[in-house]
Amino acid sequence: MDVREFKYILAIVEQGSLTKAANSLYISQPSLSAYVKKIENQLDVNLFQKKGRGLEITEAGKIYIKYARQIMDLNNSMASELAEIANKQKNRCRVGFTMTRSVDLMPQFIRRMQENYPNVTVEGVVSKTAELIEMVKEGELDLILIYKAFTNGELNWIPLHSDQIVLAVNRKNPILQYAEKMPDDDMRTIDFHYMINEPVLAFRKGNWQRSILEYLYSACGG
Repeated sequence: MDVREFKYILAIVEQGSLTKAANSLYISQPSLSAYVKKIENQLDVNLFQKKGRGLEITEAGKIYIKYARQIMDLNNSMASELAEIANKQKNRCRVGFTMTRSVDLMPQFIRRMQENYPNVTVEGVVSKTAELIEMVKEGELDLILIYKAFTNGELNWIPLHSDQIVLAVNRKNPILQYAEKMPDDDMRTIDFHYMINEPVLAFRKGNWQRSILEYLYSACGG
């Protein structure tokens, strides 16, 4: 359906003559007249009839105009709603969160975004780290908030925060004899080589903490 057809007919009704309508539409009067005749031939009815120097709307024309206005209103409403959706899509931020940190990170991130960028809609996705990385590589996400436990040349990384990995052991564990006091801190530090033969409770394979442990064991020859 060509809405231009309705636009041209309604312009004639509003302007009251072909000449004025043609001027408002920036086309020639003969072109507009031929266009109207083409529509009338397609419909097999006359929309206008001459009356003196002007035009009079026929009964068929009144029916046409009634529906033409409804169609134009619907078309305008559709265009407006689609433009609104397009605008929201342009001003949206698709963010990925890991399952282990989504509970505390997601509310904070969304709140800060709303405070600093009220016109941006945040869409959060919670998934596994490996899946989030694939999604951002494929363009399905704009950014992801994860622990960087590996390198990836296809992505750009911005460090936001550093976390300590803490070793928790029983006070009677002999391994404590190798732990050294840290200056200005209640914590102690230990060379990871002493951990090679120690049993460790860890997350399943693929978890970022597990990846760090595997890297440390590998680096120490474990």
